[in-house]
Amino acid sequence: MSKKLFFVVLAAMAGVLVTRKVASDRAEHDLWHDATDDLEAS
Repeated sequence: MSKKLFFVVLAAMAGVLVTRKVASDRAEHDLWHDATDDLEAS
């Protein structure tokens, strides 16, 4: 029983880390897009 709980907690932690990484990458992409948006219009 404790092994199952351990793996469930481990999977949940991995999911949270992946979600945070994706959100961080998306925010950085949006920042660069906003910073270089004027260059594309020229």
